[in-house]
Amino acid sequence: MEAKRSGFPPLLQAEIEARGLEIFSRMAQETPGVFSPRKLTGRLMDWSMRNEGLKVQLFRLVDVLPSLGSSREVAQHARDYLDTDTAVLPVWARWSARWSPRFPWLTAWAARQGVRQMARMFILARNGEEAVPVLRQMRDWPVAFTVDILGENRRE
Repeated sequence: MEAKRSGFPPLLQAEIEARGLEIFSRMAQETPGVFSPRKLTGRLMDWSMRNEGLKVQLFRLVDVLPSLGSSREVAQHARDYLDTDTAVLPVWARWSARWSPRFPWLTAWAARQGVRQMARMFILARNGEEAVPVLRQMRDWPVAFTVDILGENRRE
């Protein structure tokens, strides 16, 4: 199969690839501390995204979570979505999902906290006004990043 052409001159393409490999090499050398939330969250994200059935169920749960009004609803949805054969979970997680309706307040709190923590990794701000100061701070960080502007055209 022929490689897709980038459209860049060959020397520039070689430089882009070399810098990309250098970035990946430096990233591989970075190791967050044992109790770093970044490490735990990253490991959980990596683990859940490798399991297709679990990934689908988690996305379904996250998608419906904002519309659930009570802790009981959250607990029931957690059980319905995560206590399945397609969502291959460790034993402790399967038991947690199975018992979630008995402790709905705890299940709702854990689900919402988990979603908030994941959202903080990907969502910078609610609007452009809030994003500008954060982006200015991020420019000083020794990392590269991209910014995607997401949202719907709302009429309030």
